Amino acid sequence: MERMTDKCAVFIACLVCLLTGDALAGEAGGAALLSAPGVAMVLLAISAAALEHALPARLRAVAPIAYGVVALAAQPGLYFMPLALYDAMREIHEPGVVRGAPGIVAGLLAVSVVAWHPQLSSVLLVLASCGLAALLALRTNRLLARLGTFNRIRDDLALRTRSLQDRNRTLEAELHHARHAGGAPETTGFSTADGTPATAGTPACSAGLSSMDAPAEADLHSAAFERPAAFRCLTDREYEVARLVADGLDNREIAAAAYMGEGTVRNHISSILSKMQLSNRTQLAVSFWRAHYEA
Repeated sequence: MERMTDKCAVFIACLVCLLTGDALAGEAGGAALLSAPGVAMVLLAISAAALEHALPARLRAVAPIAYGVVALAAQPGLYFMPLALYDAMREIHEPGVVRGAPGIVAGLLAVSVVAWHPQLSSVLLVLASCGLAALLALRTNRLLARLGTFNRIRDDLALRTRSLQDRNRTLEAELHHARHAGGAPETTGFSTADGTPATAGTPACSAGLSSMDAPAEADLHSAAFERPAAFRCLTDREYEVARLVADGLDNREIAAAAYMGEGTVRNHISSILSKMQLSNRTQLAVSFWRAHYEA
């Protein structure tokens, strides 16, 4: 929804640039828009913007780049370059050639300006629209990255909560069984650790230990979702980076997966190594998997 709203705003800005360019050139308002090349470029821009959502992640940059190449064929295509730039900015954190999509679109924009020699005022309007598109894309990228992080943290907390609830029910059942083992409860003058009377035939220390120890299966279920003790010094974001390092991702791939800059990734890794007193990311990966297997 956020991206559709952004694209509508950028598309309106492109139309304003096209109509204003006609007025500055002394032509009738909408002359370029209503011409065959103008209509074709509008339809191509809309198609490329819609196709970008349907393509797989690795091919999303194809649509805006393809539009930029086709836009060189007609001057009205120049005014819709900001829409292509917005779509290309979505891939700014992706590794490989896809990451260079915004630069490719910007290069095609420069070639289009050189080829068609529009008025300086028209070029400035297009550049202003490109600036708007870039700002909207960066804002939405950041917003969706935070939303994704919050969703992952929420899911993790929900799993931990359910695990603790299961363990609590198991402990209550074990305590109830310990109190009523061997028939009706009969106090012996001793009490358990929580102050409740111990049952007849059950030593107080045994009852206390039985009520405090969960079955092994409950411990394993809880440990599957609880953060290992060695990693509790890390923030949620640092723990996420540590998990991605343990999965074998490099800094660029981590930046793409977690929607953050490579510099931020390097800073997180340095902080993690410092907090855990480790020398390199290999030791971090080994520590991560060892801690989870031992848990």
